[in-house]
Amino acid sequence: MPRSLGVYGAFLALGIPLAFLCSGFIADRLTAETWARQEAIVAEVTATVADGGLENAETGIRAMMGEIDQYQQLAYFVEKLLLD
Repeated sequence: MPRSLGVYGAFLALGIPLAFLCSGFIADRLTAETWARQEAIVAEVTATVADGGLENAETGIRAMMGEIDQYQQLAYFVEKLLLD
């Protein structure tokens, strides 16, 4: 009995990692074409962004944060008026 458990253990110790390794290679081959198409789409979309696009986005985010601060102050003053 202990010998057969050793054989099963050795089989699983080698078989499971090999199965994961083989499935990774197979999955890469099966998805390579789709991956290439998706990369092309992402490259096309990002190519349309102007050089200063990210800088403008940061300015927009900062402006939005400023508006949030204004709304928080407004809410604070309205709450203070209603409770006093």
